[in-house]
Amino acid sequence: MAEEKLELTLEEMAELGDLVDPDDGGGEEKFNWDEQFQRSILGMLVNDKDFLITSISLINPTFFTDNVHQLMCRVLFDHFDQYKVMPPKKFLRHEILEKIGDKEDDVKLHYLTELDLVYNNYIPGLEHRNYLIDKIVNFAKMQSLKIAFNKCIFQLKRDPESDVTWMKINELLREALLVDRDFDSGLDYFQSYEERYEQIDEENNLEVFTSGFDAIDKALLAGGLTRGEMYAWVGLSGTGKSLCLVRSAILNVTKLGKRVVYVSLEMDEKKIAERFDAQLAVVDINKLAENKDLVKKAMDEEIKGMEDPRMLIIKQFPAGAMDVNILRAYIQQLKLQEFEPDLIIVDYIGEMKDFPNLAIHDSRYRIVRDLRGFATEEDVLMLTAMQPNRSAREVLNSKDRFGGQIQGDPVIDDDNLGDSFAQIRPLDGCWSINQTSEEKKGELARIFVMKHRHGKSRFSFHIEFNPETLAITQIEQKSYSEKMKLLRHEAEVMAADLPSGAPPDGKLGKKARDQIKGDVGYQDDGPTKPEKPLQ
Repeated sequence: MAEEKLELTLEEMAELGDLVDPDDGGGEEKFNWDEQFQRSILGMLVNDKDFLITSISLINPTFFTDNVHQLMCRVLFDHFDQYKVMPPKKFLRHEILEKIGDKEDDVKLHYLTELDLVYNNYIPGLEHRNYLIDKIVNFAKMQSLKIAFNKCIFQLKRDPESDVTWMKINELLREALLVDRDFDSGLDYFQSYEERYEQIDEENNLEVFTSGFDAIDKALLAGGLTRGEMYAWVGLSGTGKSLCLVRSAILNVTKLGKRVVYVSLEMDEKKIAERFDAQLAVVDINKLAENKDLVKKAMDEEIKGMEDPRMLIIKQFPAGAMDVNILRAYIQQLKLQEFEPDLIIVDYIGEMKDFPNLAIHDSRYRIVRDLRGFATEEDVLMLTAMQPNRSAREVLNSKDRFGGQIQGDPVIDDDNLGDSFAQIRPLDGCWSINQTSEEKKGELARIFVMKHRHGKSRFSFHIEFNPETLAITQIEQKSYSEKMKLLRHEAEVMAADLPSGAPPDGKLGKKARDQIKGDVGYQDDGPTKPEKPLQ
């Protein structure tokens, strides 16, 4: 059938446009919305390049009810994507006829008539474009959510028990809720001077959290960690990642009055609570029972005067059982119980539930990305920990340098991240705990700032552990160097078996240690007290 025989009057076009689509098989669920509004949108799309560019990321051809409109939209988008120009009407007619192939004449007539109706529904003018853009955003949100619901039901009917099903449902709903027109006009540089510097003043007074270490907080532009951000500790097993998380939780509660949720995927709640007891009350973790009065006194002192003493919740989930959705549901439950956290700690990423049918490195990246998104969504600070790969142990054991400048000492860097280098990308900051075998003997370590998105990075500082109280103290480099010097001299003395009274188990007695301290000129500053930053 020749195209010229299909030309109709406007009245005839309108009558045909109201008929049922003869090519609609009816198998796919449709959504009810105004046909005239549909034609207006398509009329603007096929005639206005600016409108097309603005709308192409919002509209999916399946949003349209009529098969003709779906095909028209698909042909238009494909042409523009390939050639970056608006196709003329005759090109669209030709493409549509090609796509429908050997259909009956009445079907071809319906398709081409609807195309003419769409072109005749175009109303030029900037005000009409802006009106339709506003309408189309809500339309796109509604249609994408309806389609997502439809696909979710299909997934549930097909395999409701599969982890893959729930992963797909989560992705479908998340993507549907992200549909939005989120462009703004940008920053007007010359006209925004006052506003920009007012914001700088506000940022200088921004609400901050503490990492637990003064060196880290001072390196950040805001003077500390802020809401909507996510930071992670990296370290080998037994080097103090969890203790650093506990330290941060305690200081944010006691010094800054923040509400904290500590989620443990390794230890049970009572064991984690004992770590809090030891650090909070500065008592030996092995003698908590006999010091329970000191622990109670320390706890009472911290919550004294608070309207609501519920400042810290410790929750255990079985290893491999918790994903971001479960965490989201748990936090929502706490909110219903009128506990809204400011800081959420997850100890640790490696024990979270991986995405099924994904490689570990892809799964770990998505977990970190989704946790970071959750922190932004909930406007909370998120802290966690990660395990490095085998290369980290090799790096730290490659040399046991004595005392010296940190810059030359071995550190765990982003090359040594376990499972996925990409894990670090979504993070706002990442810190590694570095401890050689020599430092471990002296209960010392170095913290290396691998990344700060908003502050100074690529530097190290020194810390000291108290194995009884589990306190972690930031110390000066001079103190670190003196302690390392003493350790090395002790090792040399023991190796030569020089001092009298050295026991056969390889441990030096007090007399021998005092002798060695005199040999190296070591100045003992007395027992280390827990550091109190932000006071």
